[in-house]
Amino acid sequence: MKTDKISPHFPWILVGNHLSFLGKPSCCQGRVHLRNQSSEKLRIKRIPLVDSKLSGPAEVPVSGLQVFARLLPGAEVQACAQIFMPPQTQPGRYSAEALVGESRKDVTVDVLESWDIAVIPSTLSLKLAVGTHLTRTIQVTNLGNMPWEIRGAAFAPLHEQHDIHRDIYLSLKEGGKSGYEKVLNDFAARLHDTLVEPAKIKIKSKTEVLQPGETEDIELEISLPASLKKNRRYNCEVTFENASLLLEIEMRQPSTATRKGSKS
Repeated sequence: MKTDKISPHFPWILVGNHLSFLGKPSCCQGRVHLRNQSSEKLRIKRIPLVDSKLSGPAEVPVSGLQVFARLLPGAEVQACAQIFMPPQTQPGRYSAEALVGESRKDVTVDVLESWDIAVIPSTLSLKLAVGTHLTRTIQVTNLGNMPWEIRGAAFAPLHEQHDIHRDIYLSLKEGGKSGYEKVLNDFAARLHDTLVEPAKIKIKSKTEVLQPGETEDIELEISLPASLKKNRRYNCEVTFENASLLLEIEMRQPSTATRKGSKS
């Protein structure tokens, strides 16, 4: 039976018989009801757990409940508390016991599913000629607690950099004296001309599923549409769950050697 006894070393108690926490690893949150039964001001930073572990789908080592509370003599407070755990902690319900002096309180921790992917690098800067295909390697890490399936391909919408500013300037320059209707029609036509097909990304990996905590080098085969204009810059994003890879693309003229070779 759990009681609210005071220990000489713990002049405060946890009110109530049960503590609940909820969240994604590496941090689950909850609230604790604290009562200061001493005649002194108290600062509480940590509540220990019996055996410093959580029991459930697996045994998880933890350091205790992290809390920051200031209590005046005889005061009570509802304080926020956190419990930290490894990022790959399996989802499910875990249990533990909080220990304050001679008093033990049941603790329940509900760990939710977490899909958390990291990509290195986050940006690739590419300079290439129109119609060129290229391959790049990136590193992907599963920081979540769920298996993540690596898809085989992706479409990445392309956006021309500074297109709107350029189109507004040219529309005003060429039709500004002819009235707003001509300017707007010219701007809409120029904006339509900047629309291009998405980039096609083929994703090659040695494994189809990335397990929690695993890192994999994957190869990207990047194919750009032939409609891209030389001397223009484009951006596109390739998404990997919650992460994204930004492609900064500068279209260049084919090299002299390439042009001569194409004529021969």
